[in-house]
Formats: sequence, C-alpha cells, structure tokens
Amino acid sequence: MIIENPVDLLKERIKEIDEKANKYISIIKSGISTASGIAQLRYKEKYEKQFFNIMSEIIGYLDYLEIQGEINKEMEKGIWHYYCS
Repeated sequence: MIIENPVDLLKERIKEIDEKANKYISIIKSGISTASGIAQLRYKEKYEKQFFNIMSEIIGYLDYLEIQGEINKEMEKGIWHYYCS
C-alpha cells in the first residue's frame, strides 16, 4: 500500500494519540492515580485476560503524558502514582 499523503496521516495519528491521552488525564483528575487503576477502569473485563497488552499501552501513554509535561508521578510504597501538573 502506498501512502499518498504521509504528513496528513501522521497528523491524524498524533491527533488520535492526544485524544486518547486526554482520556487518561480525565481519569487521573477523577482521583485514580495508578496505572493498574486506570487500566481496570478503562478496560474492565479485558484487564485480566489481556493484562500485558493493556498495561503496556497504559504505561506508554502515561510516559508520553509525563514527557509532554501534562502529568507527574511519585513513588508511594513501591507503586507509581500519577497526578496532573
């Protein structure tokens, strides 16, 4: 498959990533601060069946948001807790 307009495709993908990332920010603002808590809320019954895929996605988005300066994290009792900047 030949991609005719890669710039527009990249812009659309980045927009989709940012929209999904904003959902994670909303979850954090609601008071859920751990990656596991976010995953359980977002993916419900799929959480246990697809644990590694789901956690990989969640952590990837949380890292992305942290790099963007949208969230920060703190370790509490061996667990990372995320909060909005």
